[in-house]
Amino acid sequence: MFQKPEDALDFCITRSHYLLASWVDVILEDYGEEVKNKLKNFMYERARRLWNQIKDELDQDIVKRRDAITWWEVELKFLSPYIYSGIMEVKPIELTPKRCKVRFTKCSFINGWNLAMVQPDVMCEILKETERGFAEAINPKLRISEFNPGLAKYEPYCELTVEMQD
Repeated sequence: MFQKPEDALDFCITRSHYLLASWVDVILEDYGEEVKNKLKNFMYERARRLWNQIKDELDQDIVKRRDAITWWEVELKFLSPYIYSGIMEVKPIELTPKRCKVRFTKCSFINGWNLAMVQPDVMCEILKETERGFAEAINPKLRISEFNPGLAKYEPYCELTVEMQD
C-alpha cells in the first residue's frame, strides 16, 4: 500500500489529526469559546514547560541569547521529528536576533484537519499557542507579530513571525 515509510507515517499523522480535529470540532460546537480558550491556554503552558527541557539540549550560547534566533532553534528542535520524516516542511525566510519569519509549506496535521473540519484554521489558532509559549518563555519581549494559517485555507503556505518588542 505504501511505497516508503514516510508515506505510512504521513498517513498515520493525517488520520490521527483527523480524529483529533473531529473531537475538537464537536466539543467546540457544544461549548464554544470557553473550551477553545482553555485549549489555547493548555498549549501555551505546555510549551513554557517544554522550553525547560529543550533548552538543555541546545547549544548554550544560543540559549543565553534569548532572542528570535533562540526561538527558531527551539522550534526546529521541537519540529525536527516531523521535518526529518518529511511530513512537515518549514524554513525561516527571515532570521535575525530581533525577528524570525518562518514559512510552512507542508503539514500533515492540516491534511487531517481539513478532512475533519469546516474551519481547520481554528486548530492552527489553538496550536499556535505552542509557538507563543516558547517565545514568551525564552524572553518575555518575544511576541508573535504575524500569523497566517494559509495551508488551512488551501493556500500554498502558512507564515508565522516572532519579533522582539521594545
